[in-house]
Amino acid sequence: MTPGAVGPLGDIRPAAPAAPARGPVPPEILDALARTRPLPAATAALRAALHARRMLLLKSLLVRFDRVRGTLPAVVRRRFEDDWALLERAERSDAPAVRAVLDYPTTGAWLASALAAPDGPEFAEGLAGLGAVAVAAALRAGCRFTTTRVLPAGTLPLPGAGLLRCARGRARLSGRSGVLRITDGAGRTLLLPGAAPAGPGTRWTADGALAWSALHTLPGGTAVLDDVDPHRVPPGGIGPAALPAAERPYSDPAAWAARWRDAHALLAATHPARAAETLALVRAVVPLVPSAGGGPPLSATVRTAPGAVLAQLPADRRELVELLVHETHHTKLAVLDELVPLWRPGGTLHRVGWRRDPRPVPGVLQGAYAHLALLDLWWRARTGAAWVWRRRAAERFEACREQVAEALSVLADSDELTPYGRELVLNCLRYCTRSGEYSGGLELAQQVREHWSRFMEPIDQPMLDLATQEGNMLRNSGRFREVYELHRGVLRQLQAAPRRNEIGELVSKSAIASGLRSLGRYQEAYDLQREVLDGNERLLGPDEPPTLVARHNLGVTLRMLGRYAEALDLDLETLARRESVLRARHINTLHSGNAVTHSLRLLGRYREALARQEPVVRLHVQVLGPQHPQTLEARSQLAMCRRREGGHGPDVGPGMASLLDQLTQLHGREHYRTLAFLTNYGNYLREHGDLGQARDLIDEAEAGYRSLLGPAHPVATGMLSNTGLVMQAAGERGEALSMFESALAGLGATLGQDHPWVLGCALNAAGARNFNGRIEDAVELSRDTVRRSRHALGHEHPLTLSCQVALAADLRAAHEQEEAGKLEEDALLSLTRTLGAQHPHTISARGRVRPYWDFEAYLG
Repeated sequence: MTPGAVGPLGDIRPAAPAAPARGPVPPEILDALARTRPLPAATAALRAALHARRMLLLKSLLVRFDRVRGTLPAVVRRRFEDDWALLERAERSDAPAVRAVLDYPTTGAWLASALAAPDGPEFAEGLAGLGAVAVAAALRAGCRFTTTRVLPAGTLPLPGAGLLRCARGRARLSGRSGVLRITDGAGRTLLLPGAAPAGPGTRWTADGALAWSALHTLPGGTAVLDDVDPHRVPPGGIGPAALPAAERPYSDPAAWAARWRDAHALLAATHPARAAETLALVRAVVPLVPSAGGGPPLSATVRTAPGAVLAQLPADRRELVELLVHETHHTKLAVLDELVPLWRPGGTLHRVGWRRDPRPVPGVLQGAYAHLALLDLWWRARTGAAWVWRRRAAERFEACREQVAEALSVLADSDELTPYGRELVLNCLRYCTRSGEYSGGLELAQQVREHWSRFMEPIDQPMLDLATQEGNMLRNSGRFREVYELHRGVLRQLQAAPRRNEIGELVSKSAIASGLRSLGRYQEAYDLQREVLDGNERLLGPDEPPTLVARHNLGVTLRMLGRYAEALDLDLETLARRESVLRARHINTLHSGNAVTHSLRLLGRYREALARQEPVVRLHVQVLGPQHPQTLEARSQLAMCRRREGGHGPDVGPGMASLLDQLTQLHGREHYRTLAFLTNYGNYLREHGDLGQARDLIDEAEAGYRSLLGPAHPVATGMLSNTGLVMQAAGERGEALSMFESALAGLGATLGQDHPWVLGCALNAAGARNFNGRIEDAVELSRDTVRRSRHALGHEHPLTLSCQVALAADLRAAHEQEEAGKLEEDALLSLTRTLGAQHPHTISARGRVRPYWDFEAYLG
């Protein structure tokens, strides 16, 4: 056999014939396998490992034959040598065809059985299986051959092709010109066309003494429904009930084909790469007989026959998708363990959430690994295109995720894992911490980082990834100070290391900058993010994903600094690059679309923002589903666009109330994203006269931000302005003025006098001074605000024009009618030109209603 082209007399004597093929697994492949990520490279590596294992077992069989040949009957020796020669000839004719036969699941089951047989008659009987493999390989390879087989059991199973039944126990098989001729001892003949005789069903001679049962190929791929091979199920059956295989014609191939077709369509719609992986790794489905008591379908993967899914027929396509993903990952782990052993012998038993009986370490690892893949599947399905699956997937995800995390944590503490096994488990834990946000997720991330620091280099790339995951969870919990401190500590470790890791330092600096931004230290965040972007462009190039993330983050911070035009330029560049590199439907590209809308809206380009955001939301729903956190964020952005554009239709309020309920359900009432929308909805209600509910929501949001961020944070300070607007609308003018002045002083000291948030607070404070009879103070503040706003935002920004209208009102109150009239006329023309004659801002200015500015709480 290639390599080495060894025959029965070849000198192949491995030191340990039955030992697994060993060798290093590339880190990127091990990482992909740990994440259950369906990468073509990982699939190719597994298939190569499986083939290497089969070749080793085959050579082990040859070595054992050579060792005991003197004790074997002459007819057995001749038959084995002839079969080996036929196999060699087939390989020379078409090596990939022979590989397909050798790698077929039941070939592995036969090899394991033959090698386990004791010397003597049982081993001699096991050697006969090579003839079936050789004939199947010759058929697939299309080479000419003639062989006569003695069939004591009256059958000859050809792996991956079908089963020959011969009542007379002897058959002559000839392959010629693409036709297989089968002749029994009485001269009866079957002619089967094709190099691999296919065509589902059974053909037989007139008297039924000679019959060929071909396997059914399942739709859409090369996998077959194997309901005839005697090696397809272990002798003891499957599961506690020792279920046997379903025999033809009771295997129901039509039902399996229909269910398979529907399941793969569903899986392809939910996760195309996972569907491709399943088609590549599943070679056969073996039907099992139904259970007497009913219940969910039983399935299994036999370690000696990876690639075969042994299963009862599931009730629907969703069950079959879950079953296929589950068993595919048993196959992946079984093959990986043959390549590099993952566990040592031991007897410790552990409880797991998905089984009633305690399991040994190998069983815990197999179960945890398969369920980790299901978590990924359910996470996608719960917001996927197949709406009929969403509820079930969400329920299964919620029920299973902490069970998987607990099982992996148990494994991480076990001393029965090999170094490769421990690295796999720790990588699985890293991935598990990303499987959605849930209670206990942060604690798990911290445990994983502790495990990793105990067993691995504390400053390697996985450690950086773990710190990033933990930081993301801390940030999602609003623990921004801890994010900042965590990554400062990681950066110190990196900088103290003997070898410099510039990329790792940039990752840590990016996380520190995000922490600074969340803490309200916007200029420091900007300076550090500028350094990160420059470093990524220098080391990685302008279009690598980390560089695109750095560019996006810099745009966010520019918005927080009030530098909206610069933010828009950067957002548009990031969006264009992501559309080119990642394509339009990638989650990060969608995020950039949201960022462009945000910048447009803050620049006062409301119509453009609304026109952009509506298709952005539709694409979010199509790609991520309606309940995905980023979809809800996009819908929040759309609600704000509609409000700024003047959309006050009857459906706007109920739509915002519904969105608030969904955000509350997803994040909780005190989450910073929910608080941001509480603020937006409260301001909407105030505009529409519902002062009671508006005040409740604004007070709740202000208290929430103070608790989360502290009273000195810019966002907490800015919320005072919204509270003042509600007070002013309720006639509490003195209290409102105090709120506006406090917000103006606090934000001015933190952000500088030209920041848009400060200008908005100044607009409100000037109005409150006017309402409280301090006309000269109002005029002075309004003049200064108009000047600063024109400088910072431009003459035609809506905030600048609002400040101009407000100044006109203050001048009129000071009896300076001529200047007030000119300012008012100029502002009306500009508002009509930029926002339209029917925009609420334009209508209010025309009616000489004093404008105000509501604070939009945003943490970036």
